[in-house]
Amino acid sequence: MKNPLRLSLAGGIAILVAAGSLLLHAEAGAAEFAREAVLKPCSTCHSDRFLSGPYEEWKNSTHKDLVNADDPRSPARRDVCVSCHTAQGFAEGKTKTAEIPNPLPQTCVACHSIENHGKVPAYVRLYGRITLPDKVTIANAGTGAVCMACHNSRRDVTDDDIYKDQGAPHGSPQADMLKGSGALEVAGYRYANSVHTTIENGCVTCHMAQPLAGAEKVVGSHTFKVSSKAPNGEIQNTNACVGCHRKVEAFNRPAVGDFDGDKAIESVQDEVKGLLEVVKKAVEERIDGGKGGTFADSHGKVVFKGKDGKNIKPESVPKAQYIAGYNYFFVLNDKSNGIHNTSYAVQLLQSSYQNLAGKPVPNAYIR
Repeated sequence: MKNPLRLSLAGGIAILVAAGSLLLHAEAGAAEFAREAVLKPCSTCHSDRFLSGPYEEWKNSTHKDLVNADDPRSPARRDVCVSCHTAQGFAEGKTKTAEIPNPLPQTCVACHSIENHGKVPAYVRLYGRITLPDKVTIANAGTGAVCMACHNSRRDVTDDDIYKDQGAPHGSPQADMLKGSGALEVAGYRYANSVHTTIENGCVTCHMAQPLAGAEKVVGSHTFKVSSKAPNGEIQNTNACVGCHRKVEAFNRPAVGDFDGDKAIESVQDEVKGLLEVVKKAVEERIDGGKGGTFADSHGKVVFKGKDGKNIKPESVPKAQYIAGYNYFFVLNDKSNGIHNTSYAVQLLQSSYQNLAGKPVPNAYIR
């Protein structure tokens, strides 16, 4: 027979731990938005002391810092931008800088809500379905919904006004890229998606995968990094891949063809980088009626300039040129160089080139 005293003691300890957890979670949920007040309740337990270091992992993530914190033009100090670029904006639905005198980066309570404790996995603030700016819904976003709420293009490409304004995709269109939507698709061209589009929980499955042995707190989990620079090279968390791919030694896997037409079949990311350069050159050569120029993503717009450095008015920019410019920045700003959705990234760039130049990318394997 089991010792009843031991059982009651164990039960009492369990009750105390549970009660302490509830009190701390309540404190975190009710805490004023001062950095230490927000972080202290979480880091009491969610650190190396007890729970294998989520707090220490987060300290090695880019989410721990405000973007351009010292710049008065930082998105953490601009109306509307604060809704994603501050913890208060995201957690409390605030859009005005006047409402956030002490802007904080994405702390624990930005993504996790005590109100959702026991209701959804990891009690994330958003879970399941999420609708992107172009009204496309991702049904299987799961815990990745909390990421996709901000990591999207911020542009509704179904609104024709985008051509008048010549808006640019925001600097983080990863959710759109993963879904295979949100770009300026060329009419009559059939687009396809990578199998990555179907991954349950989306971003979280790969970016929060268990880190490689010896790379704890450097990649994976709450660092949100799949790769990180190290003194002896780059660490790539291939644990993000092995759940589906049998064997992965590096992210930049061989491509199925020569996408950029340089007469060499390289790895996927190198092919996409090459294709970006092909599209960029094609756009620049045709600016200002063929005189040439440059284009840039500036203050939410795709801005075209002639060789004299002067801005070209939107109404003077051919539609095909703007589409190519927009899609160039869509793929570039995704920052995965094709990994998130190889098929869509390659087809966007190849179709943009053909729409602009009137012919397919020379010598390329066309998707």
